[in-house]
Amino acid sequence: MQPSVRNNRWSRLIRFQFGVAAAYFGVLTAAGYISVTTLSDAVNWLPEQVPEVFIIMYSHGAALLFCTALWLSARRMPFRTGRLARWGMAILMLLFFGSLDRILGVFYPPTLIQGSVHEPHPVRGWALKPRIEGPAGSPGASARINAMGLRGPEIPKSKPANERRIMFLGDSVTFGYSVNAGDTLPEQVETRLAAQPESGVRFRCVNAGVSGYTTWQELNLLREFHDRVRPDVVILQFCINDVKDILYAEEGRLEAAPMVTIGTGSDHWSGIYRAIQSISWEYQNRNWQDWHIWGRAVGTRGPNDIRHTDTAFYTKTLLPEVAVAWDRTYADLERFRKFCRDRGTHFIILYIPIIPQLNEDPSGPQPQDRVAQWCLSKDVDFVDVTPQFREIVDAGVPIRPKYMKDAVHPVGPGYAIAADAVVEYLKQNSSRWRGSESN
Repeated sequence: MQPSVRNNRWSRLIRFQFGVAAAYFGVLTAAGYISVTTLSDAVNWLPEQVPEVFIIMYSHGAALLFCTALWLSARRMPFRTGRLARWGMAILMLLFFGSLDRILGVFYPPTLIQGSVHEPHPVRGWALKPRIEGPAGSPGASARINAMGLRGPEIPKSKPANERRIMFLGDSVTFGYSVNAGDTLPEQVETRLAAQPESGVRFRCVNAGVSGYTTWQELNLLREFHDRVRPDVVILQFCINDVKDILYAEEGRLEAAPMVTIGTGSDHWSGIYRAIQSISWEYQNRNWQDWHIWGRAVGTRGPNDIRHTDTAFYTKTLLPEVAVAWDRTYADLERFRKFCRDRGTHFIILYIPIIPQLNEDPSGPQPQDRVAQWCLSKDVDFVDVTPQFREIVDAGVPIRPKYMKDAVHPVGPGYAIAADAVVEYLKQNSSRWRGSESN
């Protein structure tokens, strides 16, 4: 007697496949429900994990109903060939792959607020990580990084004929360390320019500052982004740290101690993608200092490190190692100048002082005097806001905390002083930079 077609091997295989799948999805649905209700205190989910658990509950619950319906159908319908069994296996593989994606999504939840806004870079050492929001250097301050990998709003690919773009490059001072959106130097300059009574012209200021960068890193960033941003004006914010930070590093290399921390995480929709990216970042974090860009130190560090005092940078006759660092900086500034000149982009150097320069009366020339002298010899525009900050000190008003967070970084009112100076200079010298509007 032949077995019933409802009980042949294909029907049994399909019932087995979807029966096991229904049990699997049922267990995970129940586990998800219990973990966010009865055991919520014991499990102690992070806030960003809770939505992922609910997604598991709903998606696995739907898969449970689907597999149960096919399991019941296999008990009533005859299956004479293995084609449907193979199709069933393919469907289950997709369902299990989706299940794996959702499970990993719980352990690697999307993280919009990151521990760091930086990622490794093969030439500059680190760069801003695109499409995330993270700390801007102190509690309560956050920075949104756009798709291009620069702080601030998205930059349209197309550039209208009536739009003038100003690209700011620099270190943490340009980036806006410890300040929120709206208070950074580029944003304050853009706000002031937008208020100017110039009909038909729109100004867009691009923040290309990255914490810890020195002049050669900023030049490399400009080379990477210039043709995408298409600026009419490039403003390079210069700081004495541009010289200090290369004092003991080989040319084109970085010291074996990163200036910033590198974060992990992603806000991608796929849990598998987030897991792979997070594991990859963690691996790179452990190994990035082994890259060829990390050079050996070429001088003394420790208590006698001359970077701990500013006097070595103020003397009329510089120490040999300080003179070499300045020469390297001048060479990078010259590359900046030629790069902008060859592309018809106007180049301006902006100097923002540090507090020790305001509180002391150095016997020799100050760093901004050396930069100003170089600019004069190269016909490069130079904006120095030291006099404006010194007026505050001379009036007996404390610089900190109203104008500066620490010895180096301004806060909103401090950036306002620099923004006023930049806008005033652009107004008074419009004939110089408007002559380069060819992008």
